Amino acid sequence: MNQEQFPTEVNKHLQQLQEKYDKFRNAPKYNTNQEEVFCLCRKIDDGELMVACDGCDEWYHFRCVGMNTNLKELVNNYYCPFCDELLHKGKTVWKKKCRLDGCFNPIKIDKETGKGSKYCSPEHGVEFMKSQLLKHFVESNNEMKLQEGQVVKIIQQTKDYAHFKSLGTELPIFDKSSPKGKEECDFKITKLEAQVTSMNTTKELYLSKTKYLLKLKEKIKLLNEILSTDHESENGAVEKTETKPTKSRKSKKKKKTKRNKIDICGFDSNLRWHTMKWKAFTETDEYKQFMKFDGSFEGVTNDQIREQYKNLKNESNGDQDGDTEMTDNDLGPPVFGSLCIHDKKKCTRHLTWYGIIEDDLETKVSEIEAKTTEDLAKKDKIYTDFTIRNWEIWESEN
Repeated sequence: MNQEQFPTEVNKHLQQLQEKYDKFRNAPKYNTNQEEVFCLCRKIDDGELMVACDGCDEWYHFRCVGMNTNLKELVNNYYCPFCDELLHKGKTVWKKKCRLDGCFNPIKIDKETGKGSKYCSPEHGVEFMKSQLLKHFVESNNEMKLQEGQVVKIIQQTKDYAHFKSLGTELPIFDKSSPKGKEECDFKITKLEAQVTSMNTTKELYLSKTKYLLKLKEKIKLLNEILSTDHESENGAVEKTETKPTKSRKSKKKKKTKRNKIDICGFDSNLRWHTMKWKAFTETDEYKQFMKFDGSFEGVTNDQIREQYKNLKNESNGDQDGDTEMTDNDLGPPVFGSLCIHDKKKCTRHLTWYGIIEDDLETKVSEIEAKTTEDLAKKDKIYTDFTIRNWEIWESEN
């Protein structure tokens, strides 16, 4: 049935229900023997199970309104099809059924607290738990299946409910005799543990490079802001006056100084180092000092930073005339280090370097985490198989 047909079908159903209701409402209340009749079938009360509608007070046979007689104890409020779908007086409400299969009694409600149980009686609660427990063992695989007598024995040996609930959460250590295959098990586990340790070390190096990358992004942003702001702009915008010969009296036109926006590439050659060389770099003073960067440059002014940039640009352009306002001794501690100072848009050598490195690091960390999880699962399985096998051997020999 498509969506276009659905409203038509609903209207047709309601129309048919209205016709039945009109016929039901106009039907006689007594038969020819002056006996009161009930239900849609308009028959006398012959002892067949019926239910009273809370909307119209009419009585209906369970069979006539399509209700299972097993549910008789679960009806809380009943509304016939007319009161429900046509007159909208209410919906049938059911009591909660006991969880035990085959029981159709409502759950037990505590009169004092008003809280409901999950069963109609304590006996059914015990029976349900017993059936679930046996079902659990029956549905388990053939290697681990237990007989009913074994299940009973396990229950009898448990101290309390908490102890019973904890059964199976941990694999019992095999401590009966010299375990078979221990050397092979230990060798495999040791090998996997070494692999996991190595991968975790590599992962920490990748994470340290990721942190370095974030610090570098902050540093480049600050450098671009400083380089894009000249000395005069820091001390207040200077307005230049430009005079043009015009016929109008307004011959002077104010023009603001154009800001020189600089956006350096910022690629750090230290990022080229791979695992071992990067590990060595993280132990240097250069790395430790770099990671202390907190959004400002200590011991150097903005003018000195701009002058350092100017000198580096002159060197990269082959200009060695030394035409600078300050000597190297007056420039303060170097702030550019191993950064590429070429224009970001023109530096084809390091095009989109930040995104490439960031994605590569994220991928490598994810791959290591997945492999680590896989190896740890293998380790657990090796130990589990070893322990179960020895318990089975011990049980067969005893």
